Amino acid sequence: MTSTSLHYRHILSVLCLLASFNGCQVLEPPSKSFDQSLTSLSQFQLAFIDTYTAAPGKLWDDAKFREDINKGEVMFSSAMAGVADQKRLKALDILHRQFQKDYTFLQTRANEGKPFFSVAAAQQKKILIEQNYDLARKGELVRS
Repeated sequence: MTSTSLHYRHILSVLCLLASFNGCQVLEPPSKSFDQSLTSLSQFQLAFIDTYTAAPGKLWDDAKFREDINKGEVMFSSAMAGVADQKRLKALDILHRQFQKDYTFLQTRANEGKPFFSVAAAQQKKILIEQNYDLARKGELVRS
């Protein structure tokens, strides 16, 4: 073998070794299924905020609330189940934690006898949720 081919083999070996470390990950290409998951989760989360925003005559339904929490948890679990890319998992984790914060806040409010988000709080939450989903989508665009 020539010294040039040995040099390239050495470089290739080093690159393979680096890629095997946890911190060195190759990004997966953009994913249609991930984008579909983001769309479904976004629609669900925004509808969740609307459902639990105060309005005249609106009554709290604890069974429906628990059903909606379970539905959201299943949706997030399903979205995360097939994802190997750590950056996608991180994005989903951030979105999931926001959902958990929102329903935990509502649980606390309901226990205090003041269920529902105020209209102003709901508007702010929806802006934050939309921004977080936009950031997750922008992360996907970087891959293309």
